[in-house]
Amino acid sequence: REDLLSAPQYAEVLSFGYSTLAELGLLEENRHYLLQHPRWATDLADGFKVLHEAGRLEPLLINHLLQNPENALERAQNLLIGVPDAREDVHEHDQKAKTAILELRNSQGALSPAVIDEAVGAFKGYIFQQTDEKSRTSALYLLEGAPRTHEDGFPPLLGEQEEWSLAGTNLRGEELIARLWLYLHSLSDPQDTEHAKQSMLSCFIDSIDNLNLRVCNQGKSINLIRGALQGYLPGFSIDQGEVAKPIPPNQALGLFFLVEGRQEIGTIDALMVEAEQWLAQNPLVLDQVGFIQSLREYGGLQGLPET
Repeated sequence: REDLLSAPQYAEVLSFGYSTLAELGLLEENRHYLLQHPRWATDLADGFKVLHEAGRLEPLLINHLLQNPENALERAQNLLIGVPDAREDVHEHDQKAKTAILELRNSQGALSPAVIDEAVGAFKGYIFQQTDEKSRTSALYLLEGAPRTHEDGFPPLLGEQEEWSLAGTNLRGEELIARLWLYLHSLSDPQDTEHAKQSMLSCFIDSIDNLNLRVCNQGKSINLIRGALQGYLPGFSIDQGEVAKPIPPNQALGLFFLVEGRQEIGTIDALMVEAEQWLAQNPLVLDQVGFIQSLREYGGLQGLPET
């Protein structure tokens, strides 16, 4: 009743959604999702029902529905026929992108710092040449914009940051840009080069999510590789499905506790161990420090001892 009163304009929709989940025995652990999106509570509940009946009500798939709650039912149905599967598609994209980079490394050999700097500078110059201000601003924000902050969970592609792993292959943004740029300028047809450069830039701009934040470096890399090489590197193809989106802090706790048994963890130390393992498997969680702090607060409210 308190939930319905908290969003009176959507009380009827929430009530229908709650009823759907209650019939499935899913209400208590999932009601907070409906409260986050009361306007689309019925749609979300229907999507949850589809996944539950297929035995696929899993954190990553739930997050996929939460990205567009108004289309939750359709997205759930698409997930079950593979258009796209949030886990398998992302893993497959990573592997294909890694294979493409390794192929470029093999054909181009080692690149000197001077060659890398020149290629990166040329790409930046190409961005500045764009007449559309929004495209220029978005690309520069992704490339070397403001550093990672509490509000902006992922850093720009270039800059003083550690290498990241793309399906087990270490990579830096400077090398990635340089190798793609050099490959495009090795194409025999200048028109192909120009089309591929436009595609590379367009796909790169897709690395800003629906919260106007940068996606992770793996996501930015896949978008760049797909844009630059699709149709131009023989044998390379990545479906133009969605790259995984960041998980906002208000969704992370709910996803964490979806796993059976976590609410029964008896100490804060054990909760922290479980949380660190979960974060390692879910790098798209924004504000991971805040997530850990929230878990500690949860443990305190539950009266859990430290050890």
